[in-house]
Amino acid sequence: MPSLLLCARRVAALIAIAALASFAVSTQSRADVPRHGAAGSTATPSISAPTTAVEGTAFAVTVRVPRPRTATTIVLQFHDWHNDEYDSTLKWTKKTSARVQGRGTVVFHVRADDAREAWFRAVIAYTGTTRRATSVARRVNYQHWFPLSSFSRYYDAGDAIDLESFQMAGRAWNGWFADGSAGESRYTLGSACVRIRATIGVTDSSSDGATGKITLATIAPGGTATTFYTSPTLVAGKTVSINRVLASPYRFSIIGQDTTPAVTDGSPQPRAYPAVGDPEFLCHFN
Repeated sequence: MPSLLLCARRVAALIAIAALASFAVSTQSRADVPRHGAAGSTATPSISAPTTAVEGTAFAVTVRVPRPRTATTIVLQFHDWHNDEYDSTLKWTKKTSARVQGRGTVVFHVRADDAREAWFRAVIAYTGTTRRATSVARRVNYQHWFPLSSFSRYYDAGDAIDLESFQMAGRAWNGWFADGSAGESRYTLGSACVRIRATIGVTDSSSDGATGKITLATIAPGGTATTFYTSPTLVAGKTVSINRVLASPYRFSIIGQDTTPAVTDGSPQPRAYPAVGDPEFLCHFN
């Protein structure tokens, strides 16, 4: 019959073996746990894009991928809104897709079209689960170039003519010109426009040696005018291109002046007809 001392030693040995086995199992279990969470779990991806984009230009939509080592594919979805509802895409629709291949960030390049605005979201698939991780949506407002004819003229003074074609520096233009010594027109933009581009000069009907000037101003609610552009001296055969930022003006003014000095020797007075060729405004209308 074993002694009490021998029995005690055997019990101690069995306890030690059990503790080692438990430690090994515990260590192995911890090693099997994925660093990014339990197998099959997903997290919400994030998506970023510019707030505005100009029609015809490309912009980046960037997706940050949670658990990229187990992510397989990203589908970039969109829906948009045009001025006419039947042109709009009102349900989430696939735009493009890409394989993740372990990347934590995936960038898609999208081109702005003639929609008013578009929303984008990312849907990511993972191995080991049928669930999909979906980002919140991001809206991008599309800006477009609108001709002067898109806006309502509410004021005229002098000899101002718009929405007609004319010749300037040997080529045809559409836009605005002063058909006398001076003229002004004002238009309601509606605080949705952020830039103007145009070509400025005098029409080909202007006399040799005659000079003119164009002044552009914004009109605040209440009627306060703020000049933001005054042309250099304009002469026949030469033009000046402008592309200027507008501080979202409510209304807009064009002033043209014939600045030719008065003739005092009895000969015919030279005339200049200052003009704004193909004026366009970059706007986004809600």
